[in-house]
Amino acid sequence: FNKKRGDEIIKELELEGKKIYAYMPTWRGSVGDIDPKANAYFQYYLYELDKQLKDDEIVFLNLHPIAKKNVDFKTLKHVKNFPAKFETYDFLNCAECLVTDYSSVFFDFAVSGKSIILFAYDKEEYLSSRGLYMPFESLPFPIVEAVDDVIAEMNKPTEVPQEFLDEFCPNGWKDSCERLFEMMVTGETSSYKLETTEGAGENICLIYGGALPTVHFEGIKKQVEENPDYKYVLAYRKNLSQKKKDIITEIDEN
Repeated sequence: FNKKRGDEIIKELELEGKKIYAYMPTWRGSVGDIDPKANAYFQYYLYELDKQLKDDEIVFLNLHPIAKKNVDFKTLKHVKNFPAKFETYDFLNCAECLVTDYSSVFFDFAVSGKSIILFAYDKEEYLSSRGLYMPFESLPFPIVEAVDDVIAEMNKPTEVPQEFLDEFCPNGWKDSCERLFEMMVTGETSSYKLETTEGAGENICLIYGGALPTVHFEGIKKQVEENPDYKYVLAYRKNLSQKKKDIITEIDEN
């Protein structure tokens, strides 16, 4: 939302007068493993995209760190690596359009109202082994499978349908974080619709247990025993191991 920040980045990178696009494809491999065939296809599409872009057009590519190693940006004229010095969403501010595929990043980018293109060149193969939140074809963005079609969609920018924004980005305001924080502190809001859940209004105590070693847990049990009129919510970090599960079952069921 910070247009001024976007302008600063464009100036710092000397991109004035350029059409900037962001390409953020989904990670397709497994940890530490890249499918050579899939990588070869991706390389081909990158070269084709680079070949068809005009001199005033630049696509900034944001890849998984493992996949990034396999792209030789020196051989590409119009496709550049996402600049690491900027926070990802700050840099997305500069983009006229987002090209992605099955990544949920389009939910985030949609609040900008700018064009979104789904480049799903391996749709059949990808969807045969991985699930999505909703039917892919139901998304209100152009779904293309060829570089020619990506270029064509880039040249006819569209807006994100208001129905999509109403359903998935209803709180997409520039000051949404401030409004949310104010609500958490004061308990009042004119911005958000609050729903009352079971137990609301009762005394509830939130305990942060950290990594939840036994030594902290003794203090938690003491707190619970000395203040029986509260309902307690226990938050912890890291995985809940079997040892920690055993510790938690020691709590009185009440």
